[in-house]
Amino acid sequence: MTPFSAGKRSDAPRGRTSTAPPPRTILSLGTKLAALTVAVLALTTALLYVELTGRERKALLLAKGTAASMVTDLFAASLDAPLDFGDLDAVNAALDNVKTNADVTCATVWDKTDKPLAELRRGECGDRPAPADAELVGRTPYVDRVEVARAVVGRAGGRVGKTRLVFSLARENEAFAASRARTFWLSAALAMGTALLLIALSRPLIVSPLKRLSDAARRIGRGDFTARVEATSGDEIGHLAGALNRMREAIADREQRLEAATQNVRDLFDNMGQAIVAFGRDGRVHGPVSRQAGKVFALLDLEGVSVRDLLYGASAAHDADVQAFDEWLAMAFDVGLDEWQ
Repeated sequence: MTPFSAGKRSDAPRGRTSTAPPPRTILSLGTKLAALTVAVLALTTALLYVELTGRERKALLLAKGTAASMVTDLFAASLDAPLDFGDLDAVNAALDNVKTNADVTCATVWDKTDKPLAELRRGECGDRPAPADAELVGRTPYVDRVEVARAVVGRAGGRVGKTRLVFSLARENEAFAASRARTFWLSAALAMGTALLLIALSRPLIVSPLKRLSDAARRIGRGDFTARVEATSGDEIGHLAGALNRMREAIADREQRLEAATQNVRDLFDNMGQAIVAFGRDGRVHGPVSRQAGKVFALLDLEGVSVRDLLYGASAAHDADVQAFDEWLAMAFDVGLDEWQ
């Protein structure tokens, strides 16, 4: 009997490796890639949708405000003479001209004492006071309307009155809602089409080659050294396939050399004509044994069998020979080769 690995500490039996079980697969790489692609495209599309619709809304309000300012400026210019001379009929005539603009829902004219002289109501106007001086230089956009106030200047250059026009945004809001809906569905269709295209391209380029590599690695792990993966591309996956093929060849070569060495040891044991077995620190038979050992111990397969049981069978633990063997086994693998004799 020969203890192998004498003088070296090894808690694992020879020829065996302790490997952790592979992680449990919950989602495949293809599923993760598809989900990530959809998430990124959805987020990008949402940001673009918000940005585009926001810009469109600002452009709409700017255009409407510009047009409203021009109409109000013309209306205020048409009121300078009537207010300067106190001609109320001319003021009402100018107000009638404003009625032709369907977007104007409210219009009010005040004299220089902020007394209301004429008013147009085609919507909710409320009792609004004359605009302050700060309101006479700009326009105020709301969700549903745009309000513009102007001072009316007489011939002498002094202020003779004020006016305010309210323009409805109903048509613009309706057009904006339709445009926003079209933008949303076009963006969604573009994102979905892009996601499907990327997923379709990733399967033959990434997922399928990795699956072939995984299948080949499992076959090599089971001892099938005919497994080979063709490296069809020059990218990282192609390099990985080449590395796996080289690893397979190296493992196959070592296995062949190990088998040849094992056969040589077995032939050596057989030529010695003795019952020879090799065992490890765990006290169990591993590796090649001589034919004579099978005959002596009357077992065809001695792999993993306890050497103590082979030698002493059912002898009691307090037997002197059994105790001596146990003590020898406990220290045999810790003795250096120079001290072995």
